[in-house]
Amino acid sequence: MSAPVKRLSRAERQDLTRAALLDAAIHLFIERGIDATSIEEVTAYAGFTRGAFYSNFASKDELVIEAGRRFLENLHAAALPVGRVPEEPGNAYKERVERLRPVAEGGPDIFLAEFTLYAIRHPEIADATAQLHRRQLQPAVEFVKTQLQASGVKKPAGVSYETLANIVQCLTFATVFFGRIDAPVAAERSVEIATRALFNGLK
Repeated sequence: MSAPVKRLSRAERQDLTRAALLDAAIHLFIERGIDATSIEEVTAYAGFTRGAFYSNFASKDELVIEAGRRFLENLHAAALPVGRVPEEPGNAYKERVERLRPVAEGGPDIFLAEFTLYAIRHPEIADATAQLHRRQLQPAVEFVKTQLQASGVKKPAGVSYETLANIVQCLTFATVFFGRIDAPVAAERSVEIATRALFNGLK
């Protein structure tokens, strides 16, 4: 006899619906852009009704914030090093970019560009996006701390780990972004060079 199929609770079903809507939103935001994607398109892509959307989100702005949160959590999970972190900072960040590239159907740069532009154009979500940025920065802060210790570099007085993490994130994503439109940029190699120069300058 086959084992009985476990029936999902209402809360579990709602969690699955919410996750499906967020994944649909991320896909469409990358493919079409956030402003160009409607609530109806998200629900249709996920296979749900408009009612299902409003059972999970109060507005498109809330969907955007929560999609950003889910995307960044997935991004940081993919960025985690496997095994020992290389002691040389350039190699460490080159490998980090290589791990990020497969996320979101070919790379995180398009979603992050769309998300950033939407936040700039919709100041009503400025506080929420700022909080999300500060929250997502923490894994990068821990990576910077680990990398500084591994490479024997002392953090300069008066410069916070958060500032260094912001700088490294800007170097990483801007380089990957320009590598998207200009292949000779060679994103991984450029990040390696830029990060090595940054950390050597801290010594």
